[in-house]
Amino acid sequence: MGSYSVQGSRLEGKGMANILVVDDDTRITTFLCEQLTSKGHNCTFKSRGEPALESVIQNPVDLLILDVMLPDVSGFEVCRRIRANTDLYTLPILLLSSMDSDEEITHGLAQGADDYVTKPFNTPALIGRIENLLATNLSAPLTDDMTGLPTAKSIKLEIQKAITNRTEFIVGYIELFRINEFFKDAGRDAQAKALRHFGRCLHMCAREVSPKFFSIGHMGGGHFVYIISSDHSQTYSDRVVSVWHKHRARFLEELGKPTQLKAWQQQKTLEFLMCITKRDSDSKASSRDLFEILSHLRTKASENGQMGVVADRRI
Repeated sequence: MGSYSVQGSRLEGKGMANILVVDDDTRITTFLCEQLTSKGHNCTFKSRGEPALESVIQNPVDLLILDVMLPDVSGFEVCRRIRANTDLYTLPILLLSSMDSDEEITHGLAQGADDYVTKPFNTPALIGRIENLLATNLSAPLTDDMTGLPTAKSIKLEIQKAITNRTEFIVGYIELFRINEFFKDAGRDAQAKALRHFGRCLHMCAREVSPKFFSIGHMGGGHFVYIISSDHSQTYSDRVVSVWHKHRARFLEELGKPTQLKAWQQQKTLEFLMCITKRDSDSKASSRDLFEILSHLRTKASENGQMGVVADRRI
């Protein structure tokens, strides 16, 4: 293994990052490490996939820059193994490849890569994407301060891990209606309280159902995404509908005057839509495919004025 390092801080005073570059072309690894070192990062390099995997297990890094065509195992396979590893699956990965077709780029991102850059690359543009990737991943919290739930980043990584492990699961999208309008009516504190209550409801129902596995994330605003073992999905969604129906009524009664409460009930304030789809263990669907299905379900439900649970017809 080769390495470069300098003493100093990263651009904009954010601190240096530890980066591993994996490519069997020593011209590329040497050049990239020199460029990254000049920006204040510590950079090491390897020429094969298996040693790279061993290295990141023993010596964690902040970013992995990974060539697709390696002599032993492909960069795609390295990416899949990292996303399946409980200790490594949050590691940011940038794939480098001379394969520039849309199909290859889509395939690379489907393996769990955060970004995909084709060779030959524009050096300033590549360095810029590396810096953006580091800034996004190193600064993005894994837990939402308001709800205490995992963030969008966390749940997306959990979905990718389940895909990589070929686990059969249900993914669900939940939208809490009129949360922004509720802020205008009741104030920011009441809005935050509503989101916390709803998040606790979603988590509590999962504990009651005790699925084989479950993870939920707050995507921001009134938007939530969860994954759950397939055989517990129906029980979970039924339980959420029942529990929130009762809790919502009490919550609104505590906050609103009779006239305001009547308006909230008529406008279906803080009711929700839950869209769900299934990924079988042998499915080729990527996380992007799953989110596109959920988006389609949400659009159709909104057009038809539906609420409650809306399932993909394949379930």
